[in-house]
Amino acid sequence: MEAAAGIILGNKKILLVRRAPGRSFAGSWGFIGGRKEAQESMNEVVIREVKEEMNLNFQPTRLFHQGKYGQLDFQLFLGEWNGEIVPQQEEVAEWKWFTYQEAITLNLVYDTKDILHNLHQEGLL
Repeated sequence: MEAAAGIILGNKKILLVRRAPGRSFAGSWGFIGGRKEAQESMNEVVIREVKEEMNLNFQPTRLFHQGKYGQLDFQLFLGEWNGEIVPQQEEVAEWKWFTYQEAITLNLVYDTKDILHNLHQEGLL
């Protein structure tokens, strides 16, 4: 199984979402993304998922991280974005902009804390 997510940055803060009840990892915070559908490229996955979950237009510019979590192969992209945030309530229980120091204290999915650290080390967050 494959999935992709986008890193949404603005003003040295990161947009994270808390997963809705009934979703995998419900209550945990993480990036905006989801599973690949048949015939999609990973770029197409991240564009579609960011649009579906948060109503944002996202254009990936750089693959930032690749991981494997059990049977899930995961890619995380940096990119440019625009639009008005309108969360999909079935997927997103809550969303918020966080500083690096705030984000690393959250209940995070997968290796999100390490990824946040890498973003911070690169001066992006």
